[in-house]
Amino acid sequence: MLQIAQHATPAGQRVLDRVLDVLDALERDPEATVTELARRLNVDKSTASRQLAALAQRGYVDRDAVTGRFRLGIRLLHLGSLVARRLNIRTAALPVMTRLRDATNETICLSIRRGLQRVYIEVVESRHEVRRTQEIGVFRPLYPGAPGKAFLAFMPATEVELVLRSLGAVRFTSGATPDRRAVEADLAAIRASGASWSEQETIPGAAAAALPILDHSGEVVAVLSIAMPITRLTPEHRAHCIEQGRVAAAELSHSLGFLGPA
Repeated sequence: MLQIAQHATPAGQRVLDRVLDVLDALERDPEATVTELARRLNVDKSTASRQLAALAQRGYVDRDAVTGRFRLGIRLLHLGSLVARRLNIRTAALPVMTRLRDATNETICLSIRRGLQRVYIEVVESRHEVRRTQEIGVFRPLYPGAPGKAFLAFMPATEVELVLRSLGAVRFTSGATPDRRAVEADLAAIRASGASWSEQETIPGAAAAALPILDHSGEVVAVLSIAMPITRLTPEHRAHCIEQGRVAAAELSHSLGFLGPA
């Protein structure tokens, strides 16, 4: 909304402000008629009526069919629930992450996405003396690395394209530049399997598996990753970590209301 306000024309800004004023008025007084709202907002009744009609069409306000009074709509409850879930996911994830750490004895990380970057918001470290460590709160690009790829594989095509166009600036730890076709094939495999994997893409001697966490609408809202040194990496340990990660990610997705594909 800040971006909208910054780029809106003066007339557009006034319209936006008036619409938000309607929502603020209904927050203070949960039900009101068109006439009451027009008086409180110091606008004419026809203007208030147009604003309410536009908000009602999008579900941001509801009109009582019997009394004719307006109130905040169910769409706002939905938006608020999304915010609440994202704010609470760290608390919900911590016990699941601890169990996953105990099942794999590797470092477990929780990431969220912000635009074309990701950030760790929780880490439960392995008990091994030799272990992967991660820093909470530091933003990282979505590529390379298993956690970023778990986001990238399920993002809209237009956003994925922005990342693919910047591959020329990416360097693996080996110094090599990723090939676009290979990256696209990797993302397709992640979509098919539901898990991502990386070895020494961002850190020498490090590997990671990552699993997406979905909310009730099927949107990827976070990623659970299992980070380990390659000195412990065997085919059996990799398979075990991915399988345990699937179980943990499914548990967290279920707690956010995801019931599986429609």
